[in-house]
Amino acid sequence: MNDTSRHLISVVHALNKAAGRMVAAYTFDAGPNAVIYTMDSDQTEVLAALLSHFPAGDSAPVQGSATSGLDFSQYVSNPELEAAAKGVQLPESVVAQPPQVAAGEVRHIYCTSMGDGPRTLTLEESLADPATGLPK
Repeated sequence: MNDTSRHLISVVHALNKAAGRMVAAYTFDAGPNAVIYTMDSDQTEVLAALLSHFPAGDSAPVQGSATSGLDFSQYVSNPELEAAAKGVQLPESVVAQPPQVAAGEVRHIYCTSMGDGPRTLTLEESLADPATGLPK
């Protein structure tokens, strides 16, 4: 974890404290990626907090970096949600967290949602050969 990771944690805690309930939860994958969980009803406020503390930087990937082949033309993957989040008035206790991190410290914000739950794939949809267990 680095200072950006710790700052993200403080923002999530500030959101939860200001709301008086669990608005968001966080975890980190094995690399530098933070994952924030929230309900649909809270996603606009959570994104607003992220945008206020983690400003977009230059969208051009660094040559030779692990992200050099990726398209970062949009900082947030959901433009409609981003537009809505920019109009959110955050509680002062969330805004007053320690200073923003440097622009570009966060390279991209992906907004996703839960799928329709587990299901059994047909043989045609399966990615593995059921007889061998090997990829098709």
